[in-house]
Amino acid sequence: MFLHPGSRELYVDWEETAEHGVAHLRAAAGADPEQPDLAALVDELLRESPDFARFWGRYEVRARGGGVKHYRHPEVGRMTLDYEVLAVSRSDGQRLVSYQAPRATPDHDAMLLLGMSEPAEAGAETGAADDPGGRRG
Repeated sequence: MFLHPGSRELYVDWEETAEHGVAHLRAAAGADPEQPDLAALVDELLRESPDFARFWGRYEVRARGGGVKHYRHPEVGRMTLDYEVLAVSRSDGQRLVSYQAPRATPDHDAMLLLGMSEPAEAGAETGAADDPGGRRG
């Protein structure tokens, strides 16, 4: 989301999505402050992204539960998807994120088309390698 140049095109409301992502990342960091991979990720983003540093400096904390995300996908155009974040029981803080669109809508049709298409090289077009669906904050 912060290091891939295509992410600003993918998220229709990039600023809001990025701000929320950082607040969720801060919540994860607070839940397990000794996690070395998370600390390394935050350090890298602070060094490489002025936008991340700006949001991180606000000290906002949010627990992720669900909501709506608006995408501008290079293959299917604009999509609005509902998402839910579910805790995986008996795991070390793992979460399962589910995206959905109501049946018989253009958003649902777009998801079906993407499911039938050949996978792009990891992150090549959409920044998925940096932030698949907002999972890394």
